[in-house]
Amino acid sequence: MSVISIQSKEQFAELSKNNKIVVVDFTASWCGPCKQVKPVFAQLAKEHSKEGVVVFVSVDVDDQDDLAQEWKVEAMPTFVVIKDGEEAKRQQGASPQFFDDIKQYF
Repeated sequence: MSVISIQSKEQFAELSKNNKIVVVDFTASWCGPCKQVKPVFAQLAKEHSKEGVVVFVSVDVDDQDDLAQEWKVEAMPTFVVIKDGEEAKRQQGASPQFFDDIKQYF
């Protein structure tokens, strides 16, 4: 399964409701570090996505500013692991270590 591009707040809510873990990449098309880390995030999604359990999503903060505000995103990229509807872990910036750290949630 690949990274799901979020098109609406409703889509995000539905995925959050139907999956135990949601790994979110808050990104922007103009963000250089976001582009650099995108392939790593995509590979994680390919290896660890499991329908109903773990889903990886991408939220463009310019297109979905309401979600960015709701999740208090102040810098890009920001990664958030949501477990059972609650924030479990957050990382601002493109830290390779974060991707290893979050594997404990899968």
